[in-house]
Amino acid sequence: MKSKHLLARTLLIGLLLLSIGMLAWALAVRLPEINRIREANQKAFRLQDRVEQLEIRRSELQTQVTNKMSQAFSQMFDGIPAVRDWYSAMTKEGAKSGFQVTPSPSEPSSAPSPFQEEALIVPTTVQIQPVGEKPEDVNRHSQLVTMVKGWLTHGKRIEMEGMTVKGDGTRFSAATLSLRLWVEQGTEVTQ
Repeated sequence: MKSKHLLARTLLIGLLLLSIGMLAWALAVRLPEINRIREANQKAFRLQDRVEQLEIRRSELQTQVTNKMSQAFSQMFDGIPAVRDWYSAMTKEGAKSGFQVTPSPSEPSSAPSPFQEEALIVPTTVQIQPVGEKPEDVNRHSQLVTMVKGWLTHGKRIEMEGMTVKGDGTRFSAATLSLRLWVEQGTEVTQ
């Protein structure tokens, strides 16, 4: 009987020693590996959160770009017929103010990126001369400036590259405006 108890105790002690060895191995080998895996998982979760934040930011920026592009297109002339209408309106407004206004478009060129596929730049020279000036019409400069300001702020994208005014200091005899009109591409410019 003693030998059976001895054998049972030996087995129990062996199992206990084996369990302690397995525990020591798990703590020495497996625990650092588990910690590395846990850290890697945490890093992956942080990166996934960052990717989601960046995706949200990209979506917001894409919406802003789309809105700004829509706004930019809404400020462009709707094709060459709209430019011709604007030229006609300029001429009529000038005549009402006592000026002869003669717009002369040049060959269009592609707009800068990102609009180069969708828009044209139409360089336009506008000649302005006072008509029927009388001696009391000394202050035509302010009328000219007001008229030009109205053209440049009417809601369409027009860039003024320069303005030359000729005169004697009290009256002007001619003015030349250099403009760049932004036009949605799709039609040809004809003079």
